[in-house]
Amino acid sequence: MKGAGMTDPVTLSVLGGQAASEGIKFLYGQAAELLKAWRERRSRAAAGEAAPPQLVVPIIANEVLDGVPTEPVVDAAVLDRENALLVPLLGGLAPYVQGLADLDPNDAEVAEQAGRVRAVLEAAYGQRFTFRGEQRDSTGTRVTVTQVLGQVGGTVLGVEGDVAPGIGVDVRQQATTVEPGGSVTGFKGNVGR
Repeated sequence: MKGAGMTDPVTLSVLGGQAASEGIKFLYGQAAELLKAWRERRSRAAAGEAAPPQLVVPIIANEVLDGVPTEPVVDAAVLDRENALLVPLLGGLAPYVQGLADLDPNDAEVAEQAGRVRAVLEAAYGQRFTFRGEQRDSTGTRVTVTQVLGQVGGTVLGVEGDVAPGIGVDVRQQATTVEPGGSVTGFKGNVGR
């Protein structure tokens, strides 16, 4: 999966006018929901409240994706790292979402901005978000986990889950030292079922 730093522009011209507009609206709305949930979590932590162990942000109902995303669990560390990038990107897409500007499906700059928003979403959710008609891995596929660890004294788990059809899991782990009683597990349980 491409990380938030490597963009795969949204192929607006393939989607066409209305589908491209709906795709932009979906990306904008989903990213806004992520930012709201992330800010709420940070506010609670700042107030001394315990944050839930997982950040769960449901996927907005839509007709534009080519499939159904798997679990709506978000990697909050991605948002910690990418929130400053996401806010101006959403600002650039806002005129199209709010109906203040017409979307040109051949506009490479908007396609790149939308691709960058999608890259953050994909990194945060650990899965693809592909629109109907695009030639790329389908929605929900390929979960990539990379862990570079120093000394491990406890338990480290890359992925917990069975893999549903059409979903790939790529776990890369590296530990300098695993102490007695420590463990590093790449995969356990189910994904997408």
